[in-house]
Parts: sequence; C-alpha cells; structure tokens
Amino acid sequence: MLETLILGQKRILNMAMGCGRNNQVNTLSIVTWLLGLGGGQISFLNQLSVKIGGSLSYCLGSRSPGWLAFGIGLHIAFPMGVTWAVGHRCSINLEPQVFTMLGF
Repeated sequence: MLETLILGQKRILNMAMGCGRNNQVNTLSIVTWLLGLGGGQISFLNQLSVKIGGSLSYCLGSRSPGWLAFGIGLHIAFPMGVTWAVGHRCSINLEPQVFTMLGF
C-alpha cells in the first residue's frame, strides 16, 4: 500500500507501508506496529534516505518512554553524554505503554 507520510511541513508521497509476515513476539500478546529499518529497497529508511540524509537515532525501551528521530541536522544528546549530530529534525515520541518492534 502506498501512503503519504507527513513530517511537520514536509509531505513524502508514495511511501510503501503494510504488515509483516511471520512476526513473532513472546513478551506481549499485542503488537501495535512494525517499522522496517533494514536496508531493503522498500524499508522505511531506504525510502526516506534522500529526504533524511540517511540519519537515524532511536532509544526504545520496554519499560520507559522512547523516541525515534531522523534527518539532516539531527542533534540528540544521549543519556550517557554522547552526542550525535547529523541534519532537519523529525521526531516521534513513543508512549511507554506502546510496544514497538524494529525490523533490521
């Protein structure tokens, strides 16, 4: 399925999105979504690579709030004091109650 992804003022047309197959999760009975971050041709990052400069940073904990940020101009300070600076910042705040799974 092709969708339009809206990040702030930017619109990204024809983004391939859909469901995975044979996904297994043993820790929770419900998975709310799956985000493919691999290098395949239709992966989320590959489709956005030109727009976001191939930059991604995330922290997804199972018991605490997490975040996902990507783009040119990305400046994130990690809890251990490490800073990664790359490019335009787009971020998604993830609630602790929502289980997320990243597909590499």
